[in-house]
Amino acid sequence: MKHWKSGWARVCLRRRSLSMALALATVSLLVFQVQIASQTTSPTQAKDPGVRGGPPGAGGPLPGLVGYQAEYFQVGKDDFEEAEEAAKGWGLV
Repeated sequence: MKHWKSGWARVCLRRRSLSMALALATVSLLVFQVQIASQTTSPTQAKDPGVRGGPPGAGGPLPGLVGYQAEYFQVGKDDFEEAEEAAKGWGLV
């Protein structure tokens, strides 16, 4: 039985098959990207509830600190609340 395709025809057929596979992969990736992008834009978006009423709930130590941890917290809080002058700070003097 004689092969009807020459060597060059087989090479062209392989290149065409590779080109088709690459095109299919590219289209598949594009469709995947569009699907992912469409899923991230939901009709219900997060809303800012605004300013919380009542006393501020921040600034105190976490519950359950042991003795030395509460002491470290208090020292750090005192240092943070201390007003500094330009000569003590890192800015221009």
